[in-house]
Amino acid sequence: MQFQRRTLALTLLVSGLGLAGCTGQFTFQNSPEAPISPPFQGVSAKGGWSPTGPLVTRDIPSGTLLIVRLRTRLSSASSHDGDEFEAVLDEPIAVHGQILAPKGAPITGRILAAMPSVSSEDPGYLRLTLSSLSVGGQALPIQVASIFLKARSGADANDSAADGKAPRNESGRRDVQFLPQHRLTFRLAHTLLIQG
Repeated sequence: MQFQRRTLALTLLVSGLGLAGCTGQFTFQNSPEAPISPPFQGVSAKGGWSPTGPLVTRDIPSGTLLIVRLRTRLSSASSHDGDEFEAVLDEPIAVHGQILAPKGAPITGRILAAMPSVSSEDPGYLRLTLSSLSVGGQALPIQVASIFLKARSGADANDSAADGKAPRNESGRRDVQFLPQHRLTFRLAHTLLIQG
């Protein structure tokens, strides 16, 4: 009988400890040196990168149009392969609202091919490209798709040089001619990184 009482008391004691372990409440206390804050409520470190911030690029992508205004006269009658010419940007280049190359930025171009006219039926032509764009005092090499310009021939010829087609000379030859201030459009062939 005494053995049974002891067994019963021991059983009750063990059961009580188990229940106390299961129903006990746990509390966590923050260390005063390192308080815990809910996620996404902390302040980001200065100078950090925000994935939701605006992306700023300093690249002028390929395919961008470069509208230039000539500063020198070009003519298939007097130009030679390899000759350089000067121009300026006639419109600024902006990417995502940021102007990367301002209007008036100096440009250097090059004549890839020049052929003078030999007759009214064999007009002259020019093939032009751009070789550098100056931004912030730095001349950056650029690659653009070249443009080919040929004078009109025969009855299709225009006697005005306003569109770059020179009138016939005394021998009947026709050459391409562009006066200073004439606008030409080129297309950037490769992405251009603007330093700075």
